[in-house]
Amino acid sequence: LVGSKDHLDLEGMESTERFLAAVLRKARKAVPINRRRVALLGFSQGGFAAGVTLLRNPGLYRGAAVLGAYVNPKLVPKGLSRSRGARIAFFHGSRDRDVQPWRPRQSVAALAEAGIAAPLAFFPGGHKLSRPMAKAAKGFLEGVL
Repeated sequence: LVGSKDHLDLEGMESTERFLAAVLRKARKAVPINRRRVALLGFSQGGFAAGVTLLRNPGLYRGAAVLGAYVNPKLVPKGLSRSRGARIAFFHGSRDRDVQPWRPRQSVAALAEAGIAAPLAFFPGGHKLSRPMAKAAKGFLEGVL
């Protein structure tokens, strides 16, 4: 998201969504894709984009794994209540100094307040993608799909 330290850039988020939609359209032209088996996964900025994109478009994706990131409910203009039923989970480094652990905790609390269950798992280490984190995200997405 361009120029947004606190990830409040709605224009950047919309640009990211258009990019993801274009990638999905191109992929569908190349190979048959079952629409019911499309989920998002991302680490850091990609995790932020995956989570917010799911919450803004709950009917397009089966779920999202948010790794080393959080979501900002302010980027869901129509409110989180329209995202009920969204399958989203957070995977985070317990000593992450780039995206401090309170951020995903705050996201999970905001989602819970809107009626969206969002598990949060912490892994040893900082702002990095570890094997255990990747394995847990893979397990979550397998369950979603």
